[in-house]
Formats: sequence, C-alpha cells, structure tokens
Amino acid sequence: MRGIHRLLLALLLPEGVLLAAALVFVHRVPASEGSALLLEMLPYGVLAAGIFLSWRFQRTRLLFGMALLALVFALIQSVAELPDAESATLLVGVQAVALLLPANLAVLAFLRERGLFSRTGVMRAATIAAQAGAILLVAKTAHLDALRLLSLSPIPERWLSAPQLGQVAALAFVLAGGVLVTRALLSGEPFTRSLLWALAASFLALDAMHDPVASTTYLSTAGLMLVVGTIEGAHAMAFRDELTGLPARRALNELLGRLDEPYTVAMVDIDHFKQFNDRHGHEVGDQVLRMVASRLSRVGGGGRAFRYGGEEFTIVFPGRSIQSALPRIEELRADVKGATFTLRRPGRRKKPKNPPAKPRAAGAAQRLVVTVSIGVAQRTEARPEPEQVLQAADKALYRAKDLGRNRVEH
Repeated sequence: MRGIHRLLLALLLPEGVLLAAALVFVHRVPASEGSALLLEMLPYGVLAAGIFLSWRFQRTRLLFGMALLALVFALIQSVAELPDAESATLLVGVQAVALLLPANLAVLAFLRERGLFSRTGVMRAATIAAQAGAILLVAKTAHLDALRLLSLSPIPERWLSAPQLGQVAALAFVLAGGVLVTRALLSGEPFTRSLLWALAASFLALDAMHDPVASTTYLSTAGLMLVVGTIEGAHAMAFRDELTGLPARRALNELLGRLDEPYTVAMVDIDHFKQFNDRHGHEVGDQVLRMVASRLSRVGGGGRAFRYGGEEFTIVFPGRSIQSALPRIEELRADVKGATFTLRRPGRRKKPKNPPAKPRAAGAAQRLVVTVSIGVAQRTEARPEPEQVLQAADKALYRAKDLGRNRVEH
C-alpha cells in the first residue's frame, strides 16, 4: 500500500497541482484587467523560460516540446481571429495537430538528449518542420476531405459522446496517455511525468480552442509543466543516484547540515560485494545494489536512506537516539539477509577467479545470498559536526566487518 501511495504521489505532483490551478483560474476566477494582462504575457514568459532552460541545461527535448506547444498556440490564435469562412482551413490544421501532437509528446519520452546542432538534433527539428509543412499542405489543398476524415466517429456516439475535437483525436490522446503513464512509472523520470500532464493540458486547450482564455491558460500550463519537469530532472541528476534511485551524497550532506537536533547515522556496507562483481559480472553487482537500496528505502523509524558511494549506503534517523534506532536497523539487516534472489541470467559472465569444481550449466538458476554490515553512531556534544558522526559510524562499520560481517555495531 505504501508503494502504491508513493507511485501515485510521484505521478500527481507537482504537475497535477498546476493543472488544478489552471482549472480554477478558468472556471472560478472572474475576468479583470489584471487577469487579462497576466494571460497576455504568460505564454510568452513560459516560452522564454523554456528556451532559456533548454539552452542552459542542453535539454533539446524541452526545446522541441515548447516548439510543438508554440505551434498549437499559433494555430488556435489564428482560428480565433479569422472569420468563419477562412477558419475552416485552419480548423483542419488544428484537427491534424490534435492527432499528431500526442504522438510527438509520447515519442519525446523515449528520446535521449542530443545537441540541437548535432546530426540527430537537426533530424528531429526537420521532422517537426516536415509535419508542420504536411499539415499546411493538406489544410490548403484538401481541407474538406481532410476534415471529413478527421471527424470520423469509429465508436458509436451512444457509447461515447465525442468531444469537440472528435473521436479520432481523443483516441490518439488516450493511447499516448497510456504510453506515457507506463513510461513514467517504469522510468521515474520527471520530464516524462511532465509530458504526461502536458498532454492532458494540451487536450483541454484544443478542446476549448474557441475560448481564448481557457485555451491560452491550458497551453501555458502545459509549457510550464515541461519547464518544471526539466528543473526537477536537473535537480535529480545532482541529488539522486541514477542506479539505485536513492538520494546521493550531496543530498546527504545538505540534510546533515540542516539538522540541529540529535540524530543517528548508520553506515551500511554490502558484504563481499567485490566477489559478486568478480564471479557474476557488474550487471549482477548492479542488481545487488538496487535490491539492497530498495530494502533501505523502506526502513522505518523515520530513517532516510542515501547512496554514499560504491557499495556503501547511509541511513539518517533525525531526532532519534541510537537506542530508538537500533531495532529498526537490526530489522533492516535481517530483511536484507532474507531477501535472497535467484540469478537466472544466461548471458556471458566474467570468468571467475576460483571456478567451482563442476561448471554450472548456462542459464541454470543460482541462489544468491546478500548480507550487510552496519555501523551506527549518534550526534553528541563530543562530536557535534556531521563529519565526526560519519567517521564514528564508519569506525563502527569496520568493527562489524572485523567481527565477522552481517552484524550491527555501535
């Protein structure tokens, strides 16, 4: 239940709050000169922020996402400003964009960052330009046939009432949403999550394209979501370990620097970790690290786990004494020992230094047992600085290893 709760929060925050704020602004905030001025400046401010961040952090996916939203914004503005006779062509463009935008946003979730002026970056920019050109060509030359095709209702309307965009575009958004939800859950990447919520905001904008206030608000919110996802991604790169998903050493140092009350620190080291790499290869070593990290992340007693470096981890118990933290730490040690897993990977392994007498058949199952040694120390008046507490916990860790491993010392 706790894991499901975390997954839901990871999907909802903070973009879900932004979309809720946009809905309140559209439906509950009365029109005024102040809100009109804000609405006039907001899309250009968000676009400028997106361009700046994409240049500053070399995030081409953000740049391409902002470009897609800017094209949608330009089309909607044109539809609102032109008379009905001329807007029919642009409506085809909007319908076509509503069909292609979800696919483009979903694809961005799978792309790696590449330089804008690299060969890959140029090809991606050319792909977006080609789509825009194709939409313009179809809208100019065959807008009536295209509008008829894009307005198809494959599902009977007695089963599903079509939104203003039509069923074809709505189905495209639903399919892209399913892809992005799956990708966001599997990768945990902030930018993928922001793409998911930008997709929802874009749908609302396109479905309300004849309402300038609503469409502008939703599209600006979509761009703001991409900006937020980029900032969170940059923060995660600096403060979170990519392999295990735990906060990294920089985050540990910041937490310890903020703590004024007494606290307890546990240094955790995987026993004989080098042997896992030597016998089974680094891929299995990474699996061991992730398994131990998953156990540490669920430690109770208010403990917060961090990747310290290599096969070492740190757990901080703010406001806890050694006596109150030790039962949780001992439970953790036993939990790791009991979390054996079966190795079934048939791939090539590094030749072991001490091969077994009977070679194991390729692909045969192998049961691995992982244990950890833990050293614990508490902040006291004698050692008030974080470095002193970490050193004391490290010394206790070495005692645990010298006394036979798979134990807790303080």
